[in-house]
Amino acid sequence: MGNDEKPKVMATEGNTLLHVYGHWLFEAVQNDKQAFEEGTALALKILCNIFTSRPLTPYLPVYLSSFYSCLTEALKKDGRVMISAVMNSQRLFQCELQGLRTLVPSFVYAIARILQKKVENYDKIEAVKRVRKASIKILTSLFSLPNHFAATKFQHRTTSTRNPSNPLEVETYSQLKPFITTILIDALKNEEYPSNIIRLLYTAFSYQCDDIHSNSDFSKQLINIITRSSTTGSWNKDVSVHALRVLSMMTILYPHMLNADEEAALVTLSLCKYIMNHCDKPELEADKTESLICEIYYCLGHWILVDSQWILKKERSFIELTMKAIVAGLSFKTPRKRKETEEVRQ
Repeated sequence: MGNDEKPKVMATEGNTLLHVYGHWLFEAVQNDKQAFEEGTALALKILCNIFTSRPLTPYLPVYLSSFYSCLTEALKKDGRVMISAVMNSQRLFQCELQGLRTLVPSFVYAIARILQKKVENYDKIEAVKRVRKASIKILTSLFSLPNHFAATKFQHRTTSTRNPSNPLEVETYSQLKPFITTILIDALKNEEYPSNIIRLLYTAFSYQCDDIHSNSDFSKQLINIITRSSTTGSWNKDVSVHALRVLSMMTILYPHMLNADEEAALVTLSLCKYIMNHCDKPELEADKTESLICEIYYCLGHWILVDSQWILKKERSFIELTMKAIVAGLSFKTPRKRKETEEVRQ
């Protein structure tokens, strides 16, 4: 009997694809002809897909160099080509291509402009929500590098005299920290899409855990944003619930914070005031408030118990407000239960 098994076909190697198509693709991106932006963006997309879909290929140095050069120039632009570079590079830093990290400053620069809303009119090219999400995902892949590589120098500058407005004149990884911190804080203040805000919250928490020993001020800014936005209605209920979970997790950083008692007092005071203002309003709907109130109490408990002594040092009025908020929670009734109680009384 003959062998009916089909012969196995090996996937085409990355170098082979670039041998065949690389010349045209690199030329299309590097020439960057006016009025041919859509074609340039497509060529860059194909190049990104080749490198990210075949990360184990030992790419020839000439191809890696050409690819990095294309991305460096694309990330300085404002239009379709830059958006293509960001959208198609979301998995790039997971590939560990040789020399890839020379692109880190260029990506941080592009991500900063997107998340800080310095790039205009790209909503006609790609959905704003998706572009911002892609930027956050790439930033998540990069934020730990400054601590890991510290004073290690980049192999070459990613800025050029043709683009003197590029602010990232950095030589070492550690010099990226102020930029990453500013990006995260500004993005949390400006982000409009709930799913992106949630992703940013957990990214910011992870970044703070990675950098708490050298940047306690970031914790203070993050706490202020979360307490303000989740208790003033700036964020919807779902986002606020996630924000309060992040705020609860931040208690593990308490021993490393400067003026940690003040931060604990700020959180406790803000949450207690929210409870006293909202817990006993009959017009509130249970499905909109109950899960949020529960998360607030969970968070409040974490911060009160983070250290057994800090609250005892506060003035009497502060402790009384905290106790009132706790009592309000013990006697809290949902609108349905409140209605049932009134019917029984009648």
